[in-house]
Amino acid sequence: MADRPWYMDMMPDARHLEKHELPIGMKSGVSFTSICINTAIYLPWLASQCLEHGVKFKRGVVSHVTEAAKLHMSGSRAALVVNATGLGARTLGGVEDLEVIPARGQITIVRNEPGVIVGVGPSLEGPVDESCYIMQRAAGNWT
Repeated sequence: MADRPWYMDMMPDARHLEKHELPIGMKSGVSFTSICINTAIYLPWLASQCLEHGVKFKRGVVSHVTEAAKLHMSGSRAALVVNATGLGARTLGGVEDLEVIPARGQITIVRNEPGVIVGVGPSLEGPVDESCYIMQRAAGNWT
């Protein structure tokens, strides 16, 4: 394969699959070890760990990223602001990242245990207009 996907250098064990390893109908494939984080489980755990270590959370509405520094619990200006606005980065003043484009997806729940995370998408030669990935649910399979 002439081109390497952008993520290949980030995964120490990433490799292109040999022709005999590919499922029928697939032209190419990549294998690598990664993680899958279920945010519905991980974020509450992470918040509990922060609270346990004295972190204080404060919610607020801002129209410009610089306003976030004024939300410090002490009333003083925060020394550090972490911008984790996600889709809001497109319209947040001071950030206005027009490269952020909302994408719409669909989730289908099926009864299976794939044992691996599998992704299917367009070839490197074609346009990138759709993809699919399959992973096991955090709580396991239905019985």
